Amino acid sequence: MRWTPTWLASGVVHLVHGFRFIRAVNGKREVSTGIYRLKADTLTWCFNLPGKPIPKTLATKKGDGLTLCVLKRVDKESGR
Repeated sequence: MRWTPTWLASGVVHLVHGFRFIRAVNGKREVSTGIYRLKADTLTWCFNLPGKPIPKTLATKKGDGLTLCVLKRVDKESGR
């Protein structure tokens, strides 16, 4: 079985609302946009549903259609 990515993301150099901008395209060619911040070993990424406005902050509210992801690199030695 071959694995096929559902979303393809690409970043661009310019800033939006003071954050770096990223856009992702799914298999239906729908575009989702978001902003992110990489600080030390933590990536914080906030993105919208396809066709919705670009998020203005790295935060969400109930019902706003945004998703917030916080990813932290695991230390190889400690596993934490």
